[in-house]
Amino acid sequence: MCAFLPKIRTFTAKKNVMDRTFQARITVGQYLALALYTVMTVYGLWQKEWLVALVFMLLLVLLIEQLIHSAYTIRAAGELVICRGRFRKVKRIPLQEISLAERVSSRLFGALFVSHYVLVHYAGGKTLALLPANEAEFLRVLEKKRKEAASFS
Repeated sequence: MCAFLPKIRTFTAKKNVMDRTFQARITVGQYLALALYTVMTVYGLWQKEWLVALVFMLLLVLLIEQLIHSAYTIRAAGELVICRGRFRKVKRIPLQEISLAERVSSRLFGALFVSHYVLVHYAGGKTLALLPANEAEFLRVLEKKRKEAASFS
């Protein structure tokens, strides 16, 4: 029984060093683009306009791939990894470089369309807009990991 106890301690010690992955939220504009590309693909096939159908099929595949594979990962190693699909470059931001992360709302067309997102300010005055599905949890975990990274350095 004593040989089993160190394994438990090791397991509980490593429990807090996991990576957290947040899926990206799909916006209204992306749904509209998906519908438009689908309609144009069907139109191109129906009218036997193969070039139109091929172009919009390609755009449809790229959009679906981006929607499925977009994710934000807060790594235990102290970095924020932004992946926006397989065909785009992965962006890595060290947590020490992030100065502020806040939830922002913007209104388009008055009160008809309210958009909200997470705005991340990092090194050199750069900003980045992120659309995690669970914004409150994303901000909570990001702040927690930023504090942990600051205490280690």
